[in-house]
Amino acid sequence: MTTTTCTCGNTETHKIATRETADGYRVAVWSDWSLTVGYLGHYVRGLGNPRSSYGRTTRERAIRLMMDDFSLMDLDEVARAIKLAERTFAHTYDDDNARRRDVIRHLSN
Repeated sequence: MTTTTCTCGNTETHKIATRETADGYRVAVWSDWSLTVGYLGHYVRGLGNPRSSYGRTTRERAIRLMMDDFSLMDLDEVARAIKLAERTFAHTYDDDNARRRDVIRHLSN
């Protein structure tokens, strides 16, 4: 198992951000890029743990891309948005705003 160090220097898994969804759930983003919901810390349904280093890196990039938009989504859309964002990294976009718009557009369909 590899040890990842957060930008703060902490090697233990810790909460780095909390966002509230449109339907009122609190989603916590952890330093290992996992997402939990509520005060009991249940994992977001529909998101497994990536096994490869490429999968973990892609998950991190997808969460970084979409976490500021969690407030626009219901809880059941969060996992779908992350999976859609992961797929966009296989394509070329002008910038992350275009990538984010594409994810939001696909969520509304």
